[in-house]
Amino acid sequence: MVRFRFGPWDYRYRRFLNVLVGKGLAAVRVDKRTVIIHLTERGREAAAALSQEPEFASLRQRAGLLKRHLDLKATTLMEFIYQTFPEVASLRLGETIDQ
Repeated sequence: MVRFRFGPWDYRYRRFLNVLVGKGLAAVRVDKRTVIIHLTERGREAAAALSQEPEFASLRQRAGLLKRHLDLKATTLMEFIYQTFPEVASLRLGETIDQ
């Protein structure tokens, strides 16, 4: 991951998003300066089907807990990251975040 303008970013995200859009599972739109990514109906159906698979039970449970207890807007999440990991804020944009 690298430091990006609004928090950590991994350049692989763009490739993954393009695959999801190409398969009709997600859509991307821009509203002024905000990029909005959302699931399509087909994406919601695929996610619902996958969530019922036993292999995804622990992931489904963790996602539910995060949604219930840590449902943050992007700005709040960014502020949380910078407060919790202040070393990230001191990096230059594009600089690799050591793990």
